[in-house]
Amino acid sequence: MQTENLFQIFSQVFIESQQSFNKCESELRNRCRVLSQKLSNSVETIEEDVFNADLNTIFDLEEELNYIIKLAQELENRRSLIKDSVGQLKKSTEKHVNRKL
Repeated sequence: MQTENLFQIFSQVFIESQQSFNKCESELRNRCRVLSQKLSNSVETIEEDVFNADLNTIFDLEEELNYIIKLAQELENRRSLIKDSVGQLKKSTEKHVNRKL
């Protein structure tokens, strides 16, 4: 029977968690930048000629914004789990004294 090395498992989980967190964070930043640019373009179009501006582009942003909100919620959840995990790991380094009476 092969025994599991918990430190190796911890290291692998840590790396996977970090990669997943970074990917989510990067996608959120990129999506926000794209949305920001689309909003800026819409503002310019409206300022140039409000009567001929294509307002449908603004209506189309709802789906993108909903996706960004889901990404932000996912990132917030991952961040919370990571913080909790770090707290638990810190506890494992504290000295505990058990006395038998």
